[in-house]
Amino acid sequence: MKPYDCLLIRVSGELSLKSEQVKPRFFSKLVSNVRKALDRENVKYKIETNPSRIFVYTEEIKNALRSAIKVFGISSISPAWTCFSDLDEMKVLVTDIAIENLKLVSSKSFALRVRKAGRHKKFSLRMIAEEVGAAVKRTTNASVNLNNPNVEIFIECRSRRTYVFVKKYKGVGGLPLGTGGRALALVYTPEDVVASWFIMRRGVELSVLTDNEEYEQILRSWHIGGRMKVKYMSFEEAKEYAKKMKYSIVKGSVSSQLLPFSNYPVFNPIVCFSKKKVEKMYEKIKKFSKPL
Repeated sequence: MKPYDCLLIRVSGELSLKSEQVKPRFFSKLVSNVRKALDRENVKYKIETNPSRIFVYTEEIKNALRSAIKVFGISSISPAWTCFSDLDEMKVLVTDIAIENLKLVSSKSFALRVRKAGRHKKFSLRMIAEEVGAAVKRTTNASVNLNNPNVEIFIECRSRRTYVFVKKYKGVGGLPLGTGGRALALVYTPEDVVASWFIMRRGVELSVLTDNEEYEQILRSWHIGGRMKVKYMSFEEAKEYAKKMKYSIVKGSVSSQLLPFSNYPVFNPIVCFSKKKVEKMYEKIKKFSKPL
């Protein structure tokens, strides 16, 4: 089986809710952030886009996926094989993928999930499903099961190229970092890390006050597409510093809402979460801040 050709990146649904004037700016920022994520890992790549997809062509799929999966504004990512949008080429490619995944076990079942965009006068979506599905069935002897198949093969047929994949890796969603201004994060507890992560997910870049190097490294690994400013100081010093800054404040500890940080709003996006849930979220954020 030939290696993957590209990463198919799906854009967060939140971007589609933006106005026609704002949407291109947010999408452009997202593409820029994906580039910066790939550049961090020194990945060699080429990018193509359309309004709802980003296509990253690279031979370093694993490194590219590891980098891009942490970019805010991405719904999901699939490593994909590609071919020209030609029915015969689709049959050959999808059959090879089916053989690899079904292992020629006739008792297994498969389903094709087909999408089509662009104009294709020679074939319709239904024709792709029927003829490619027949080719797979003829070669593998596997049965078709649309409700509960052993293997799902996804086909996205576009104007020039067709993308075929079997896996979807969930992204973190949200809005691209750098589209929501800047906030000052006081990061002195695991709760503060989680709160800061959620604020970044809303597109907000951070200036961080902390006394913990591990917290800084966790947030920096997620802060892709912007410059994270960091100052080391004690919590008492941070409270006095925050009073002088003209930024909104981010703090995750519930008790901190009672403290007079500044005349600007103090945001605590995790105030409604239980302590147990916040602890689990911190461990997950910490885990994925490290190389996969």
